[in-house]
Amino acid sequence: MTPLGSPYPVFWLDMTPDDEEARVEDKILGRAKAELDDMRVFCERYITRPERKTDFFAPYISFGGHSADPDFSTIPEWHSLRMDELKKLWRTSRW
Repeated sequence: MTPLGSPYPVFWLDMTPDDEEARVEDKILGRAKAELDDMRVFCERYITRPERKTDFFAPYISFGGHSADPDFSTIPEWHSLRMDELKKLWRTSRW
């Protein structure tokens, strides 16, 4: 289990790339543009560390169990089982 307070990947999209004030702020704070390949490697390593195996999994997009994007198509088996359990619970619950 991941201990509380462990680092978590945080990214944001620069919505004002032409804003001079924002560029100066980035420079002052030492913010550099991250390369896409570096972000992918970091996130993959973060998610797949053994001690995080039960806390995190790569995001996936499922359309009836299928995905058009190979980067987001792997559904962890345990998650599929858990989703099936929740569906059964939902269908049998009385409000």
